[in-house]
Amino acid sequence: MKQDNYSNDISIRQKASDKAKIRGTKSGLNLSEAETLTLINELEIHQIELEMMEEEVMLARNRAEIAAKKADTALQKYTECDSALKESKAVIERQNKQLQDYRDKFNSIVDIDLRSPFTSLLALSEMITDEGRKLSMEEYINLSKVTRNSVENVHNSVENLLSLMLHNGSIIYLPMKLSLPDMFSQSIEWINGRAMQKGITVYRESTGVDYIYADDKMIAAVLRYLLDTAVKSTQNNGKVILTSKEMQDGKVELSVTYTGIGISGDLIGSRSKLREKAGKLGTDGERSSAIEFNLCAEFVEMHNGKIWVETQEGIGGSFCFTLPKCKG
Repeated sequence: MKQDNYSNDISIRQKASDKAKIRGTKSGLNLSEAETLTLINELEIHQIELEMMEEEVMLARNRAEIAAKKADTALQKYTECDSALKESKAVIERQNKQLQDYRDKFNSIVDIDLRSPFTSLLALSEMITDEGRKLSMEEYINLSKVTRNSVENVHNSVENLLSLMLHNGSIIYLPMKLSLPDMFSQSIEWINGRAMQKGITVYRESTGVDYIYADDKMIAAVLRYLLDTAVKSTQNNGKVILTSKEMQDGKVELSVTYTGIGISGDLIGSRSKLREKAGKLGTDGERSSAIEFNLCAEFVEMHNGKIWVETQEGIGGSFCFTLPKCKG
């Protein structure tokens, strides 16, 4: 290796010497040997400088390549972090939506199961307090029975609320064979206190359908909400009727029919309006909300049924929904 370098040095020196002589001849200069050696030395120095500069360029290029690779790695990590951040944001948004839906469902069930019984109970308590001395013994006993039923309804509603709600935001669906007449009777008993305050008669018509296959807590909540809304929408001394009929597709259609103010179309809006608080005042100024109707629709759809409203504002109408008929 050293021999090769030495040979190269001699070659450079010889070439430089030759070029110097040629330049000297062309220019008319006659360089001495010392001057020639000086020129050769300068050429060697310039060559070394060029080699060093080339090494520095190579080192700079290598550093640039390393920096580019680091930049690519950093960009890739940034992209991965950004993607993970977006995914986390999407998860948080989904969880927030689930939490909001859970809260809406919980509030709806509380509103359905507790508000109306407490309203009735308070009204009955006020009646006993204000008019108790004016009542006959028979009227007082009847009023006491209604009050007791209202208290039992509140208790049962709390039990239903606790058993219906909710595991990780999901409602438990447990269908079973149910007696439809019993479901109707329990629902009528639940609403009777409120109906009495407006002089409304609530009753069921026998249609020969004895059993359905459904979740008792869900369907009880549906019937309670529909009855409550029907009573709110019915004029004093009106009627609310529960009916059922068997359909050809093996399902049962249940209806809550009322005479009263009816319901406008915007109140029974689509499922996409779940969070909207659009409402309409009842005949005594009671407020209704679309949110509970949407929850009832969800309960019915979990049974592969449908729910709809046949109504004419100012006249009355019917809440209708379908459920599976119990086979066997």
